[in-house]
Amino acid sequence: ITDELHRNFAEIAPRALNILSDLAENAESESVRLGATRDLLDRAGFRPVDRHLINETEGCLQRLTEIKYFLLTIFNFTTILFVLSKSAVMKLLA
Repeated sequence: ITDELHRNFAEIAPRALNILSDLAENAESESVRLGATRDLLDRAGFRPVDRHLINETEGCLQRLTEIKYFLLTIFNFTTILFVLSKSAVMKLLA
């Protein structure tokens, strides 16, 4: 049944794409044109960026910056460079 459904959808997909494209270009309603355009872009892989991921990444970068400045207040710059360099060398040797 799954293969048959897949074949059926594969057969109607070009027609559905034509209808969606026609709506995006020719629908009287601006909201219908906008919705069809969004659907086309979405299905083509151009989805909007997930705001949650952006906020999470920005939060991580902010926290790393805070940690860096905290370490700079505790250790002198030379010590931090040595630790970072040693870490890089250890990764290369692993």
